[in-house]
Amino acid sequence: MRGSLKQKQAKLEQDIAAGGEDMRQFMISSGDIVTASLELKKSGEGYAVALRFKSGGSHRRTVGTVSDQTRDKALKAGWDLVRASHLIPRNGWKWLRP
Repeated sequence: MRGSLKQKQAKLEQDIAAGGEDMRQFMISSGDIVTASLELKKSGEGYAVALRFKSGGSHRRTVGTVSDQTRDKALKAGWDLVRASHLIPRNGWKWLRP
């Protein structure tokens, strides 16, 4: 039970930072629709950000670094960076909600 509560909290944290679950969803080249999450790792004055999703295995793409000091702000900045960097279309994928 504890693991499922932790997973629900992590999902909610990602959804809030991205602006909703639908803002984390995109179609990959296989036609699968995935819901991505951001991974944050403390790095110097900020956080290194990577996009992660599962579809026939785990996938990970480096996004960049954000300088925000709190996890919540870093997640929000990370999602903003994902969109601003055009990471999704550069990989041949398509946002479900542009």
